[in-house]
Amino acid sequence: METLEPKPITRTFWAVCIAVPLLAVAVMLAVVMNPDWLSTSIGKAEPLNASFIVPGEFSARSLSDFRGRVLVVTLWRTSDCPDCLMQMEALHTLALRYGREGLMAIILSEQDSLTLMSFPQLRGMQIMTGHIEKPQADALPRERPYTFVIDREGLVRKRVPQGLAAEKFDGLIERLLGR
Repeated sequence: METLEPKPITRTFWAVCIAVPLLAVAVMLAVVMNPDWLSTSIGKAEPLNASFIVPGEFSARSLSDFRGRVLVVTLWRTSDCPDCLMQMEALHTLALRYGREGLMAIILSEQDSLTLMSFPQLRGMQIMTGHIEKPQADALPRERPYTFVIDREGLVRKRVPQGLAAEKFDGLIERLLGR
């Protein structure tokens, strides 16, 4: 009977044995540091179920009412949030730039409709404003501003947990609009 000699372990085998656990640790750290990273990095998209009341209207609207349009939705507040004001300007710029192609900018706040209607910076802006009830807002991210980019099918394609200039959204929005 012929005896089989074991083959020596190659450098490639050792490299894989080291690289795979390191990659796993890197992915786990990325997810722990930024929970949204996994869903936005590998394309997992899910709908954002939110209903809101537009100041001056009596019935609630839902984001699903806007299927067929690309939405940029920002959670914000009117006080103590300079980044919220910057994000509001960015949404206005995006609405002017892409509104005719199917983009809609929406800002949502827990603040009451009267406060939202009297907020002077909103006058003349191409942004839909809505009041979101506290229990629903509590289920959403707490950071403000926090922006969602939603495709025509109603699926969240990007989450942005801080204010960004309009130009930072251009590439994604153009892709979603089919440019």
